[in-house]
Amino acid sequence: MTAVHAPAVGRARSRLQLRAMSLRTRIAALAMVPVLLLAILMGTITIRQRHADLEQGLSARGALLARQLAAGADYGLFAGNRQALESIASAVLTEADVIGVLITSAGGELRITGGTPKIAEARLMKSTAASAPVPIDSDNDEALREGDRLAFIRSVRAPRLVIDDVEETRVGLPSAAAAIGKENAVLGMVAVELSGRSIRHAQTRFTLQVVGILIAVLAGAFLVARKLSRRLSQPMLNMAAAVQRIGRGEEGVRVAGSNIEVLNVLATGLNETAARLEDAKHNLQARIDEATEQLREKKEEAEQADRAKTRFLAAASHDLRQPMQALAMFASALEHSSSEKERVDLSHQIAQASNAMADLLDSLLDISRLDAGRVRVSRVDQPLQPIFDRLWDTFGEQAAQKALELVVRPTDLWVNSDPVLLKQVVSNLVGNAVRYTPGANPERPGRVAVLARRRGEHVLIEVRDNGPGIPGEAHERIFQEFEQLSNPERDRSKGLGLGLAIVQRLCKLLDHPIELRSEPGRGSTFGVRVPRAAATGGATAPVAVTEEPTALARLHVLLVEDDALVRESVARLLRLWGCDVRESNGDRALASALKQDGWRPDVILCDFRLAVGRTGLAVIDDVRKAFAAELPAALITGDTEFAALRSQLASGIQVLFKPVRPAQLRLLLQSMAGGGTASV
Repeated sequence: MTAVHAPAVGRARSRLQLRAMSLRTRIAALAMVPVLLLAILMGTITIRQRHADLEQGLSARGALLARQLAAGADYGLFAGNRQALESIASAVLTEADVIGVLITSAGGELRITGGTPKIAEARLMKSTAASAPVPIDSDNDEALREGDRLAFIRSVRAPRLVIDDVEETRVGLPSAAAAIGKENAVLGMVAVELSGRSIRHAQTRFTLQVVGILIAVLAGAFLVARKLSRRLSQPMLNMAAAVQRIGRGEEGVRVAGSNIEVLNVLATGLNETAARLEDAKHNLQARIDEATEQLREKKEEAEQADRAKTRFLAAASHDLRQPMQALAMFASALEHSSSEKERVDLSHQIAQASNAMADLLDSLLDISRLDAGRVRVSRVDQPLQPIFDRLWDTFGEQAAQKALELVVRPTDLWVNSDPVLLKQVVSNLVGNAVRYTPGANPERPGRVAVLARRRGEHVLIEVRDNGPGIPGEAHERIFQEFEQLSNPERDRSKGLGLGLAIVQRLCKLLDHPIELRSEPGRGSTFGVRVPRAAATGGATAPVAVTEEPTALARLHVLLVEDDALVRESVARLLRLWGCDVRESNGDRALASALKQDGWRPDVILCDFRLAVGRTGLAVIDDVRKAFAAELPAALITGDTEFAALRSQLASGIQVLFKPVRPAQLRLLLQSMAGGGTASV
C-alpha cells in the first residue's frame, strides 16, 4: 500500500470501528426489546394469575368454613345449646385469616359472636331493620367484601329427623318448636369473616420473586444478545470491509462463511460477486487489449489500403497511358499517311487502342460504383440457362481461337438474383478462365467448363479450368485490383487484373458467397452460391435489341452537349448511322427555337452537367413541355454520383456513363426508337 493511501485507509478503519460499535449496540437493543416486552407481559400475567389464585383460595376456604360452621351449628340452634355454639365458634375463630364469627337463630333470640364480624353485623342489622322477611330464608348463600375483609354468610337448616316429644313451650325456642315437623326449615344464620392481609403480603412476596426472576432473565438475555450481536455484527463488518477493499480495486478479496444461514448466503454472494467483478475486470482489460489490437490492425489495414491505393493509381495510370500513347502515335501516323490501305490499318489500330481505354475506364467505373454503393440490386426469379446461352455468344469465338474446349452444361435450375449483375459475375469468371488457360498443348488440351448444381436451398454455379492453377498464398491476393500472377509485363491481351475484383464486390453486394479451389498445375474452380428459386412460366432475363443497320435511318436525334469536341464526334457518328441530328450546348432558348423551326425530336441525348449552368434534366423537361409529350430521353454523363441521378432514374430517363461505346449508343437508340428498353 502506498503512503498516499495509508491515511485514507486509517480513516476508513476508524469509521468502520465506530460503525461496529453502533451496529453491535443496535443489534443488542433489537434483541433485548422483544425479550423485555415478553418478560413484562409474562410477569404481569403470572402476578395477576397468582393474585387470582390467592383470592380464589381464600374464597374457597371462607366458603368451606361457613359450610362447616353451618353444619356444626344446626343441632345447637335446634336445641338452644349456647355452650356448644360458642365452642364451635371458637374453633372456627382459630383458623388462619379468620377475624370474626357470628351465629344467630332465625328469630334473633340466640346470638353467638366471636372476633369482629363487622360485615356480618352490618348485614344482620340491615336485615332486621327491613320490614321484609329476613333474606336468610333464601336458599342462596352470600359472600360480601369490604376492603380487606371478606364475609361468607350461610343459612342453617333443620335436620331431616322429626322429634315428637319436644315441648312446644320450651323457653327460648318458639321458632325451633315451630320448625318441628317442617322438613329442611331455616334454623338461623352463620357468618365467617376473613382478612385479606395475608393475600396482600403473599402477593407482594410473589411479585418481588417474579421481578427478581425477570431481572435475572433479562440479564441473561442481555449477555446472550451481546454475544449474538458480536456474532452477527462481525461477519457483517467483515463484509463491509471487503466491500471497501473491492471498491478500492483490490483483487482476491474474500470473506469467510458463517454458521448463520443468512449471513452465509450473503458471504457466498459477496464472494461470487467479487469473483465476477474480477472476471469482468479481466474481460474488460482483455477487450481493451483486443480493441487496441484491432485499432492497430485497422491502422495497418489503412496503411495497406493507402499503399494499395498508390499501387492502384500507379497501375491505372500505366494502363491508361499505354493506349493513350498508342492513340497519339496512330493519329500522328494517320495524319501523314498517304496510302489508303495504311489509313484503314491505322484506323483499325486506333479503334483497338480506344477500346482498350474504354475497357479500362468501364472496369474502373464499375469498381467505383460498387465501392460507393451506387449499384441497385433488383432480385427476380430467373432461369440460369439464358445466362449460360449468352456465354457461347461472348466467349465461343475467343475459346476457339485458342483451341480451348468450352463446355457449358445445360441446366433447368432457377435462381433468385439480379439478372444483369449475376450475368456479369459469371461472364467475368469465364473470361478469366478462357484468358489464362493455355490451349495449344497437344498433351493436355485446354478446357473450361461451366455448370450448375443443386446444393440444398442454393445453386452452386462453378467455372472450372485445367490451367496453371493458383498457389494457396495467393488465393486472397488475386481478388485485389490489377493483381495478375502471370502478367508482370502488364500485357493488355492478358486482361487488366480487375475482373476478379469486380466479381468479389458483386458477390458481396448480392450476398452470393464465392468459393475457390485451386492448386498449382491442377487448374482452378470458382464457385458462386446463389439462392435457389422455384421454376415459373417464363424467364425474366433482359432481352437484347438486335442491331439493324437501317433501324436508325431518319431518326430525329436532339444532341445536347457543352463540350464541342464530344458533341462533334457523337453527331458525326449519328449522321453516319443515318440520323437527323440537331446539336445544342443546352441554352434556355433551345425548346422555343425547335418549336419555331417545326423540328420535333424523336429521341433526346443530353449531357447531365452543362457549362451554361443548367442540368440535362432541365433541358429534357423544357423540350417535353414545349412539345407536350414524354419524349424518349437519355442522359450521357461522367458523373457517377448516384444521389444526383436518382431523380431522373425515377422519371424513366435512361443513363449512360462516359465513355460510351458506339455499340452501347446504337443499342440505346434502337431501344428508344422502338419504345422499349435494352440492357446496355
